Amino acid sequence: MAAALGGIVAAVIVLFAAHLRQVSPARLALVGIAVGMVCDAGVDYLLVTAATLEISNPLVWLTGSLWARTWAHVHSIWLPLISLLGLTMVLSYQLDLQQLGDQTARGLGQSTNKMRLLLLGVATLLASISVGVVGVIGFIGLMSPHISRSLVGGRHRVLLPTAALVGALLVVLADAVGRAIAPPIEVSAGILSAMLGAPYFIWIMTRSQKGQSA
Repeated sequence: MAAALGGIVAAVIVLFAAHLRQVSPARLALVGIAVGMVCDAGVDYLLVTAATLEISNPLVWLTGSLWARTWAHVHSIWLPLISLLGLTMVLSYQLDLQQLGDQTARGLGQSTNKMRLLLLGVATLLASISVGVVGVIGFIGLMSPHISRSLVGGRHRVLLPTAALVGALLVVLADAVGRAIAPPIEVSAGILSAMLGAPYFIWIMTRSQKGQSA
């Protein structure tokens, strides 16, 4: 519940910043990163002021890791995750309409602003619940949709489950590589995903700017 509430608050701040000035998806991602850094600063403050014995588990969580995660953690979140995933499949057609632009979507009967808020709310809850359990495994939500779109195209009824599977595969691969690098030391999956995701994000930004200039 705390993770979901925090995710909603962060999403509202990002939407407010985007509403002040129309921005591109790439710039919206940058606004999200800036908000995330502010939240990280707050977490760092809590860690600095906490007792030494209380910071070990939060530090593992902050790096993003599957260490010590069991089926008990899965049982605690499977119901809301399955419910939200089912809702995304129901709304997949609405996502297809969003891709056509606001005017076309309105012409086909969609209330674009309300639907966009609903879709962003579902995405925020999915991310918040997942992060609440495994920690901050960065760039997975950025890489998996782009990879999946290149594999199966942009039809969301196929793209959404593909992106979920690709994201899960990336997390498992990062965790496996982290365990194999220097055993018995385990490198967190979040560290490896950031090392791969940061260059990928830069490449997307560069390609986006070239497309706008063209």
